[in-house]
Amino acid sequence: MTRKKSRSPWLYKAKRAKEDERGISLLEVIIAMSIFGIAAIVLLQGFVSAGKINKKSQDYLIASELAENVMEEVKSKSLEKVSLAFNYPIDLQKDGKSRFHFLEGRESEINAQGGVTIRELIKNNSKEFQAVRKYRQGVVNEEQVTSSILSKDEGKTWEFVPKTTGEERSKYYFELKNVTEKNETYDILVQFDGGQSSGYKKEENNSLADDEKNDFLAPNIEQLDTKENAFLIMEQNWDREAVQSQMLDRQQEYAVKRWEYDKHVYESQTPTPTVPFEDVYGERPTGLSYDEVWSHTKRKLVVSVSEDKGVVKAIAHYYLDASEYSDGTKYGSMDLYKSDPNGQTDMDFSKLESLPITFFSTEVGKSLKNIYIFYYPNYDVLDEGILDSIVFENKQNLPINLYVVKQQTVRQVGNREVTVPSRQEEEQYKMDMTILETPSLNNYNNWFVNSGLFKANTILLTNLDQDISTSNVDGRAQLRQMTLRFSDANTNRSLLGSGAEKILRLNGLDDKELKDRIYEIKVKVYRAGASEKNYEGVKPIVTWESSKDN
Repeated sequence: MTRKKSRSPWLYKAKRAKEDERGISLLEVIIAMSIFGIAAIVLLQGFVSAGKINKKSQDYLIASELAENVMEEVKSKSLEKVSLAFNYPIDLQKDGKSRFHFLEGRESEINAQGGVTIRELIKNNSKEFQAVRKYRQGVVNEEQVTSSILSKDEGKTWEFVPKTTGEERSKYYFELKNVTEKNETYDILVQFDGGQSSGYKKEENNSLADDEKNDFLAPNIEQLDTKENAFLIMEQNWDREAVQSQMLDRQQEYAVKRWEYDKHVYESQTPTPTVPFEDVYGERPTGLSYDEVWSHTKRKLVVSVSEDKGVVKAIAHYYLDASEYSDGTKYGSMDLYKSDPNGQTDMDFSKLESLPITFFSTEVGKSLKNIYIFYYPNYDVLDEGILDSIVFENKQNLPINLYVVKQQTVRQVGNREVTVPSRQEEEQYKMDMTILETPSLNNYNNWFVNSGLFKANTILLTNLDQDISTSNVDGRAQLRQMTLRFSDANTNRSLLGSGAEKILRLNGLDDKELKDRIYEIKVKVYRAGASEKNYEGVKPIVTWESSKDN
């Protein structure tokens, strides 16, 4: 009997081993290589991603370090010194050292070919950044300078010129371009915003909220002391009693005498006149209307300051001139005496000058810092030219801030009261403002030659040229109400308009530009090239924000 042999397990393994010794098939090689390729690609992508992340982190760290350095610099300086550093980054008074501490030792790179460009920027009408114009003798004169620093000697001596008007009021822009740090290059944009857009103002949905720092339009009287601040508050009717007794009563007395005399002559020449005298020349004069005459009266307020033996005094007096008023009748004019052949100037009741009144006096050794003049403009008659005039005499060139405040009032119309002025009245109102000083006392004999560099000791702050018919601060339009004049009390030479505005550093009542103003600061760090694109559509690597009370 033949037995069937079984296959031993170990014999099967041995056979397989012999078969395996033959090598690896092509298919197996392809499959293996594919698996390795996929794994290698995934691994390589991981390395690349990690590299990108590390590069981005490095960029962020360097940019953050730069932003921190710049922020520390600008917060440690006043706005004036910040502007000086960006306009004249090399301090020629200190052996050519950088005004930026984090750039010390790299002075040779500053504003050099291929180096760091440091400058101030402004926005043009298209809202694009452009470099400011700095003074250059024979190229850019004082009137053409758009920089916030005016210097004729590369920053050795300088003057800060604040932005006080327009949409860009209290907004400043600075740039550090092509800053290289750790082999990377960046552009840095610095923004100072002290305008209402900075956010430091009254909440719009809370009408009862207190005005914040960048929101007020008038001085806060409650916070001012009377030791260094003088107040002159003119009533709506400056001196009604004097006007009535010295002008109107005298006019009526004279008019009655003239009327009686003319009637006597008329009736004596014609014993039985067919037309009564009254029908020809009117009834016996009963006096002119105070309100009518006052509305047509030219008013000139003169305020003067002087110092004597350590005491500073502020004195006021006024001139009134109603000589051009007439009610249209023969005896109803304020210059009636002129038609009298025997009339004398001492009979002139159309003009009135008050006695000087000292309304403020300091203690010995104390200074007068601010003068506040509050007055009601004449909105009643706007078609007769300029009727209001204010003259400030500071012949000793005392350093003083002069605040001139026009005020609202009410007018009775029928049974209701109407707030004055209206928008139309504000647009039509005109007045004269004259400031007198004596520049020669400070050796400015030729101040008018380079008037752009000359500054008066009086600083004018006013809400004239602003529309106060609306309580909406943001909606107040800029107007042309003042004929502003700076005059030399010694030579009578005068400068008007924008020239006078610059000399007097004309500003609003808040005077927010250099004091009691909060600036929002932003330091934005970009990769190099953002400046060439005007920073439009370019995202900064990092933005640091802070605020500064200047």
